[in-house]
Amino acid sequence: INSLGGLHAGANVISGDFSLQSAGFMIENGKKTRVCGASIGGGSILITEINGMDVELSGDYPALIVRHRDMPGVINTVTMILANEHINVAFMRVFRHARRQDACMVIETDSPVSPRVCQLILDWSEDVTEVLAV
Repeated sequence: INSLGGLHAGANVISGDFSLQSAGFMIENGKKTRVCGASIGGGSILITEINGMDVELSGDYPALIVRHRDMPGVINTVTMILANEHINVAFMRVFRHARRQDACMVIETDSPVSPRVCQLILDWSEDVTEVLAV
C-alpha cells in the first residue's frame, strides 16, 4: 500500500466499522500492477481500479482480468476458452472507456484460472493486451 484515503463512508456508530480507500502495487514475476480499493466493512473489500481501468471486484471468487480493445467477438472467445477448459463463470462485468477503445473484462470464476489458460487467451488475438488471474 502506498496511499490511504480518509474515511470512505464514515463510521458505523453501532459496529465501529469504517471504510478506507487504499492504493498500492502488486508485483508478481517482476510485473507491477497498480490496484486501488476500499474496505467496505465486515471484512469485505471492493477493488475499484486496476492499472488505471475502473473495475468492480469483490475478491470473493478467483478472478480473471482481461484488458482488450472493445471489438466484436472478444467476449465470446474469452468465455469459449474458459468453457473449453471447464471453468465456470460466476460473475462477469465489462468496462470500457469508449467504443472500440480500451476495455476490461472482470470475470469471477468458480475455480482458479491457470497460467496456461491465461496464455491461451492472451495468444488468441492482438485485441487482447493483458490477462491477469487473481
